[in-house]
Amino acid sequence: MAQNQRISKNNTTVVHTLDGFRVTLHSTDIVTKNGSSVTLLTGGYNTFTTRARMNQVAHELCDSRFGVFQEKGQLFVRFDQRKADGSLERIIRSFDNSISFNL
Repeated sequence: MAQNQRISKNNTTVVHTLDGFRVTLHSTDIVTKNGSSVTLLTGGYNTFTTRARMNQVAHELCDSRFGVFQEKGQLFVRFDQRKADGSLERIIRSFDNSISFNL
């Protein structure tokens, strides 16, 4: 059964599932994690609050294995992806509204 918790007192809710979680800001699922797959979605709201919540989720629920930042108006995600030999590789990708990646 899903368990609800509040990661922030400002319109953000976390719902834990059997293999991950879903974080909702207002009515947009901004971070969804299923197993090792993570999906980020701005919902068209590339705001400081959206990015801050995504980074808060990364820190609190994903051991800081990803982070979101903006440079010259462009969104980026940096994440650590496990290679075949078990080591981690730092990846940086730009995105507009959504992006999916594996941790």
